[in-house]
Amino acid sequence: MEDIVKNYYNLEGNFTKISNDLYLIYSNDTYYYFMKCLRNEEELNDIGKICLELKNIGVRLDEIILNGENKVVTNNFVLVKINFFLDSDTSLKEMLKYNEKLVVSKPVVNNWASLWEQKIDYLEYQIGELGIDKIELITSFSYYIGLAECALLVLKNVERKYNKDTKLVLSRIRINYPNYDKDYFNPLNFILDNRMRDIAEYIKSMFFKKEDVWTSIYEIFKKPYSIYEYNIFYARMLFPTYYFDLFEDIILENRDGKEIFTITNLLDDYQNFLSDLYFYLSKFAPLENISWITKRSN
Repeated sequence: MEDIVKNYYNLEGNFTKISNDLYLIYSNDTYYYFMKCLRNEEELNDIGKICLELKNIGVRLDEIILNGENKVVTNNFVLVKINFFLDSDTSLKEMLKYNEKLVVSKPVVNNWASLWEQKIDYLEYQIGELGIDKIELITSFSYYIGLAECALLVLKNVERKYNKDTKLVLSRIRINYPNYDKDYFNPLNFILDNRMRDIAEYIKSMFFKKEDVWTSIYEIFKKPYSIYEYNIFYARMLFPTYYFDLFEDIILENRDGKEIFTITNLLDDYQNFLSDLYFYLSKFAPLENISWITKRSN
């Protein structure tokens, strides 16, 4: 990768491999990501337009660097200049403000159900073909697929019952806690989606970092949302992205299968949290009920 970056960008520095798809580069007092690009040309063009609009309203962003041929993509990778300190982060309150500020004036196209179905099918294929020797994954896989199917059931029921009266906002493909600015403002992480996406993923990440999630949940729901939004937030909390992301890293990056214990050791705690969350959100709107979860702690 060092040779590619040097030849195409005339950039040299210290390379740190984060994964097969991501490298961190330090050069001349500046950090860069050299990251695999999974976006097509149309998506990249849309991202470019979004970045221009954000800059025009004073939002600071990471910067996509063109290569020597004046192109964005080099061997399926993109160079991104990080314009933030590596440890600076965006708080939940700031995220909620951005959700109000960065609203997109176009109809919401919520394709979570289709994407979740594809993910379930893909992971079932992976466990059968590549996970034969990963006993730690095999013993936990069925539970989390079952949880994903419950999330899918909730989502489909909600979409049949309620209007999608919600806002399409600038969201992220993946968001974590802490919510580092270098990732939150990375254009290659941008996606247009429902405003429940980022906050649900943030809360899930908080939980598995063993942080107090309830203070953040109270902050989120100080303001009212639609019935549809309460329900899809809960559906997103049910869907185990945290497990699936690590599952794929273990399978595809050949990481130690025991890493999954950071998730599975909290299985009972998270299931009880889902039950408590159901009853809390039910104060504001009727929710789709998954009885085997809500009966657990009540």
